[in-house]
Amino acid sequence: NLTGTARLVAGSITIGRDAGSAAGTGVGVINITGGSATVSGNIAENDGASGDGRSTISITNGLLTAGGTITIDNLNLNNGIVSNASLLTVTTLKGGGTIYGPVTVITNLAPGVGIGTLSVSNSLTLSAACSTVFEMDLDALSCDKVSGVTDVIFNGALTVTNIAGTSHLTNGTTFRLFQANTYSGSFTATNLPVIGGVTWDTSGLGSNGSIKAVVSINTTPTNIVAAFSSTNIDLSWPSDHIGWRLQSQTNAPGVGLTTNWSTVANSSSTNHVFISIDPSAGSGFYRLIYP
Repeated sequence: NLTGTARLVAGSITIGRDAGSAAGTGVGVINITGGSATVSGNIAENDGASGDGRSTISITNGLLTAGGTITIDNLNLNNGIVSNASLLTVTTLKGGGTIYGPVTVITNLAPGVGIGTLSVSNSLTLSAACSTVFEMDLDALSCDKVSGVTDVIFNGALTVTNIAGTSHLTNGTTFRLFQANTYSGSFTATNLPVIGGVTWDTSGLGSNGSIKAVVSINTTPTNIVAAFSSTNIDLSWPSDHIGWRLQSQTNAPGVGLTTNWSTVANSSSTNHVFISIDPSAGSGFYRLIYP
């Protein structure tokens, strides 16, 4: 554990060695929190088995400098910096920070802490078994990014998950996931947010690292059909209007229509909602809006 101004200087580091065991079955963790480590040679797990989870380096506001190669299971960054002169090979790479050197990811890449950016100021290679996961916020129109890359080689599966609503998503909205000088390879599978009336154009991945929303929603205003029971209001609208947002307001007795509209959660991904009736309310109003 390197914290504050603590500094480790080493010729090489082997993570996960067990006393008396050449195979090295122990688990090793290096935590750099504000401190720094300078290694003139290589950093490696003792047994060299990829993906067994026995070697982890976590860096929070700290610095790791290596003159040789780095070969580990897990690298977690939170505003951390890695300066590697030779190849960094990592099974799972997560978080946001900066890597100054070539990177190969074997199994998992998840850039950003929340919505954030991972900078790789060199080449980035994704292996065939790699699962690359990005988060996006379709309310704020923001997404995780991998930036600063000289050349990126795509492979494996790309998954993008939406962590918020869709209130500002419109036709042609573009999200640049990778910022690189050159792009090659391709993802063998893509798993993108499922949103009514929206398909995703992935043709930009090979030229500028981006995906684009293609919205095919009927934008002509329509009616809401209402049915009532003793406890619920059943509201529905045409399926070609999936993507519109249902808004509501409920007011006290004696208060009519005001401006206090709120969006019904997840209503933009459906055309049918049930809303509980509040017997104490004086009035309730509903409307569809787009975008």
